Amino acid sequence: MLVVTGVLLGFVLLVMVGEEAQEMQQAGWIHTTLLHIAIPNWMGVWFSVFPTVQTLLAQLIAALLVLGSYALANYTHILRPKHLSHPQPGR
Repeated sequence: MLVVTGVLLGFVLLVMVGEEAQEMQQAGWIHTTLLHIAIPNWMGVWFSVFPTVQTLLAQLIAALLVLGSYALANYTHILRPKHLSHPQPGR
């Protein structure tokens, strides 16, 4: 259940980041570079996925930060202690 909650929170993060990047574009705080890809309007309304470089890049960076922190936590708390508790023969 905790994993499902984490995935849902990650999804909410991506929606919020996309929405905030788009609002900063509308305010003129960041540039808008349109991509010529077909993203349906409902994707922008429901999931804040807009066909601009800035919004998609912001969402990609947010996803990489979340996945990277998960991988680092997994390594430091699970994989590394197992590796250190089983010494290699001959060392």
